[in-house]
Amino acid sequence: MSKRLVLFLLLLSVCFYKSEAQRDLYALDHIVEIEINFEDPNWQRKLTSYKEQRKDKRLKAELILDGQTYAGVGVRYKGNSSLYAVLNSGGLKLPFNVKIDYKDSTQTLPGGYTRLKLSNVFRDPSYLREALSYEIAQQYMNAPRANFARVTVNGEYLGLYNLTQSVDEDMLAQFFGDRDGNLFKCDPDWKKDVAVGCNREKRATLQYLGDDTACYLDKYELKTDNEAAWRALANFTKRLNDQPEEIHEILNVDEVLWMLAYDNVLVNLDSYIGLLCHNYYLYQDTFGIWHPVIWDMNMSLGGFRHTGHGSSLENEELQTLSPFLHLRERDERRPLVLKLLSQPLYRKMYIAHTRTIYEDWLAEGQYKQLAEEIRTTIRPLIEEQPHALYPAELFDVNYEETVNLETEDLDIIGVAELLDGRSAYLSTHPLINAVAPDISQPQVAIDNEIATITVDVSISEEGEEVEAVYLFRRAAQYHPWQRLRMEPSEGGIYTTQMPISTISDYYIVAEGRMTASVLPRCSGRETFSIELP
Repeated sequence: MSKRLVLFLLLLSVCFYKSEAQRDLYALDHIVEIEINFEDPNWQRKLTSYKEQRKDKRLKAELILDGQTYAGVGVRYKGNSSLYAVLNSGGLKLPFNVKIDYKDSTQTLPGGYTRLKLSNVFRDPSYLREALSYEIAQQYMNAPRANFARVTVNGEYLGLYNLTQSVDEDMLAQFFGDRDGNLFKCDPDWKKDVAVGCNREKRATLQYLGDDTACYLDKYELKTDNEAAWRALANFTKRLNDQPEEIHEILNVDEVLWMLAYDNVLVNLDSYIGLLCHNYYLYQDTFGIWHPVIWDMNMSLGGFRHTGHGSSLENEELQTLSPFLHLRERDERRPLVLKLLSQPLYRKMYIAHTRTIYEDWLAEGQYKQLAEEIRTTIRPLIEEQPHALYPAELFDVNYEETVNLETEDLDIIGVAELLDGRSAYLSTHPLINAVAPDISQPQVAIDNEIATITVDVSISEEGEEVEAVYLFRRAAQYHPWQRLRMEPSEGGIYTTQMPISTISDYYIVAEGRMTASVLPRCSGRETFSIELP
């Protein structure tokens, strides 16, 4: 073989390797190959000890990801029930958190990622809940990405895991344009003692607990290095509970409405709206605005059955869960629901978002196409797992129908069983079927640095009267949203004016008597832009 040919083949192999290494880490069709190698033979005992002592301590290891080696990463166990239920039963398929820049602050994965969150698909024999739920969530709100990984530890293949993007500083920069604000993980520390004189209920409800910031320490976890953030959190909860009509000044309300609508439509009860009231993050950006970030979806789609009202829900109750859970009960323990949805405009926007998610994913069974794509990708890997938590045959069964997990005596509703039943229920709900105002495409005129935006809002004969039309604007990407009421004129025409320096993009909300219309439908994720002449 000539030297020229050898050099050509070498260059070809290098280019191919680079291409593979730089493949999108979280692409749904990318089954990531992960090997973790510990030098310490007692790694299992030590990781368990670190977790039980509640120390954020890691064990050094080598990581091989898709053939690329990363030395000096830090590994710890993650999770609570997903860890201890498996650990106590003697199982080996345990969830991991891997810090890539543990020993080398410059070391990153392709795409710049510095964390790996490896979940063991706990309580989900369908293997669908996490990946499907996150993929849907990303259409409407800030949410991590997720796919799957084959995980091997010290040469022993453990099985197929969910790989989920970490809510960290890199994600904050991606979503909010900065990483210098205050980030809280809203997930109670069940082992931490409650401070004397404080509310003893272990829930991240966002109820106001008083001025003593010690009362918040067992219910929220500060992830950024700023102790003053505890005072900011207390002040936020006080304003939410005592002055909800002003909360838009410090909270991105529309993002919260999307999260609440999403959790309800997809029956994600292991969340803010469920019994435990947890599994979300709050980020206060450098403008002082708070944002929610949804998290931990392995028991979405009916995998968790408790709302905090009454006993565990039966299948039919999951399918027919009221869109007004907690509002109907006037539950003071869920102020994001009670305080926001008690305001007519926000309640109507919430219904509009509920309708959008229903129409996009459930009305015609649209979720099935995405579900089948995921199932096709992972099917070859289901039966080969030596340490699977559930029998391989449940992969197909739990997609369609309820299965009983004998080791825990729990019923897990089928994904299609839930979503098809949910679709049937929502299709007949009077507010989902209410005829909302129709908003035309906005017309924009710019004259002398002033933008004039005009829309035509009409109703059909069976529709409801238009009560108001609002324009939500921001001056630049990541800046706070501001709400302006548009001026009406004859024929359903609504107009507003503003300096072009105060608006980069916007969306419109038309409020009817019972419901609202939002344009673009995915407000916040989709907007209209101002095009300068």
